[in-house]
Amino acid sequence: MKGALYRTLMSESAPPNSQAATTALIADAYREFKPLLRSLAIRRFRIPADDVEPLVQDVFLAFVGRLTTVREPRSWLIGTLCNECRDYWRVQGRLVPMPTDCDTWIDRASSDVDERLDARLRVERTLATMDERCRRLLRLRYVDGCTVPEVATALAMKYRYTKKRLYLCVDRFRALYLTTIGATK
Repeated sequence: MKGALYRTLMSESAPPNSQAATTALIADAYREFKPLLRSLAIRRFRIPADDVEPLVQDVFLAFVGRLTTVREPRSWLIGTLCNECRDYWRVQGRLVPMPTDCDTWIDRASSDVDERLDARLRVERTLATMDERCRRLLRLRYVDGCTVPEVATALAMKYRYTKKRLYLCVDRFRALYLTTIGATK
């Protein structure tokens, strides 16, 4: 059908305003190019199968809006799909997925669930900005509930050095956390 859609649209036999002819042409193009567009999005751009259908639908909606100006439907549809897939990944790159264990973060003592989850997310974000050694020390001591001697044993460090590192890490964590909530020391 390469160019057939364009030739049919521009031919004398089918007036451009004929709604039935236009609808039939769009349906034919959809049936012909949808499998191609789906496979391109999945194979070339690695779009998850659940997200491909909305992308293909958006491409065909744009196609319907520019039906009379498109000369090569196949090339135009493929090019538009490529742009849509790139936009998809740009948006996905800006999204931060929710952690899978966020239900364990809820502080049962607090009454406001949103505040508790927000505080927990801030803590996790702050920990993620710290170096690996501080993260391990703080997690062992405050998340896992280990004592300072247990932390020292787990990390093969001396007790006094572990105590000093914990102090420094807690101080650094406090400063970073306070900047995330907009407070000062």
